[in-house]
Amino acid sequence: MSIFRSRAAVVAAIAATTAAGFVAGCGDSTGGGGSASGGGDGGGKDTFTIGVANGQTGYLAPFDVPITAGVKQRAAELNESGGLGGRARIEIKLLDTRSDIGEQATKTQELIGDGVDALVLACDSDPAIAGGQVAQRAGVPAFACPSNPERVGDHLFQMFAPERAHPSVAAQYAIERGWRRGFLLGSTDTAYTQNGVDYFRTVFTRDGGEIVGSASFRLDQQDFATVVQQIKRADPQVLYTTMYEPTIATLLKQLRGAGVTVPVIGDSIESPALQDLPASVRRDVYFTSIVDTNPDAPAGRFIAAIGDRYGGDAASVYAVMGSDVVTVLDAAYRASGGDDGRLAAAIAGLSDVDGVDGAISYDWPGAGNTQLRPVLVKSLLGGDKTRVWKRVTPDPSTYPPVIG
Repeated sequence: MSIFRSRAAVVAAIAATTAAGFVAGCGDSTGGGGSASGGGDGGGKDTFTIGVANGQTGYLAPFDVPITAGVKQRAAELNESGGLGGRARIEIKLLDTRSDIGEQATKTQELIGDGVDALVLACDSDPAIAGGQVAQRAGVPAFACPSNPERVGDHLFQMFAPERAHPSVAAQYAIERGWRRGFLLGSTDTAYTQNGVDYFRTVFTRDGGEIVGSASFRLDQQDFATVVQQIKRADPQVLYTTMYEPTIATLLKQLRGAGVTVPVIGDSIESPALQDLPASVRRDVYFTSIVDTNPDAPAGRFIAAIGDRYGGDAASVYAVMGSDVVTVLDAAYRASGGDDGRLAAAIAGLSDVDGVDGAISYDWPGAGNTQLRPVLVKSLLGGDKTRVWKRVTPDPSTYPPVIG
């Protein structure tokens, strides 16, 4: 079974097992009444409700749907052994934001009104900050993919490495390979797609590289003829882009079709849209990731287990992020004694929590509520297989300054 999901398959798998207030294997959501209410009652609850407000539809679905699958899977595993901290049954309430910033704030507020104890928000900076601000005001810990969670407050946590981590590792890898002439392809459509190339630029030029050109793209762009010509004229040794899937598959086909064979580095772009490309198109395509997804690796086995439980290609690498959020909550719940009022501080103090594929820490110097975890540089081999070129736990002292 493939561990890479198609968006339609994942949405179907989640829809088959999830209703608005129920998650199979994780208990029937109480909607916040009774023992599931938040607010810090000294650990006397027998349930712990995780509110998930993210993009089950829209442009974030390829990321948020797998994250939700990971949350479900890990919650079910913990419930089989007594629940969070071995004593509080995990319940999940899921609301679709349709990948809309306004809906993110609205749905987050709705879940808080229902009394959830923690939140999982969208995997994109702009909606994450919108929902995170609501969670911060309510004092409910929330996990998302914001650019700078510390700017929102002490209750919003990154469920990924810092936004600066992956571009930094990518830039260092390019220099190690001797690729010193770089071309940047970013987008102002989201904070991440712009900030990522700026972080790459900072580290790449600091470490001896030169940026010979740059261009911009739209998230829904289909024609890259002009961009391809710009790249050809610049004659770079490496192209770095923060382009999302499946748009990057369109770019690669047009780029290689024009005879441009420059190595391309992206971020977390392992999907059927890329794996199914001809070898000549995906040759010299690299990307940063949080885990090794090969079938014999821990993360690969985990993702396969999600597919077995929920049917079909139910998740991808992003499912690991969802699972790790629940693992982090379990560790923090134990550290806080089950006291909601101490939960956020307990998360911020965690070190070396065993995730699906590596240790996770929040207490490193300058963390700002972001994770320190391994980063991998990989390339596509077709089918389920990737090649891991480099695995490193980044040195935060080498990160560029935070943007914004």
